[in-house]
Amino acid sequence: MTTRFLTETSGLIRFLIGSTIIILLGLICYLIFMVGILNAETIIIGVVAGSVILLLLWIRFGTYYQLFKDKLVAASGPFVWNIKIRDIEYIRLNQSTFGGTYKATLSLNGMEIRYGRNRSLLISPRQQERFINKLKELNSRIEIKER
Repeated sequence: MTTRFLTETSGLIRFLIGSTIIILLGLICYLIFMVGILNAETIIIGVVAGSVILLLLWIRFGTYYQLFKDKLVAASGPFVWNIKIRDIEYIRLNQSTFGGTYKATLSLNGMEIRYGRNRSLLISPRQQERFINKLKELNSRIEIKER
């Protein structure tokens, strides 16, 4: 049995992603309708801008966490982490997502999953308490720590 959890998304992150997409779409429209010259430069700029838009949409709508009986899969667009449940040492709650660790979150506040040899991942499931309970059902040795 698997359980899938969507990510919590902060308003600031939604604003940043949305405004970046709007700016890039504006650039593409400008290149197509105002410049009107189809040359290598405009094609490259359009392809890069379009690729960034697709990546941002993939991250925005493709960030989730899935619990299997033996592993946690955390995905954020093209980035995927597979963490063995038995390797999870602790979860530290109320962590700021600023700083240097891997992140599979679209929120400014999340939880740190510490696993393996000093490895960690920041996540922010929308249903945090339910996520923790399901995880503890799979591995009761996982410690829950406050900030």
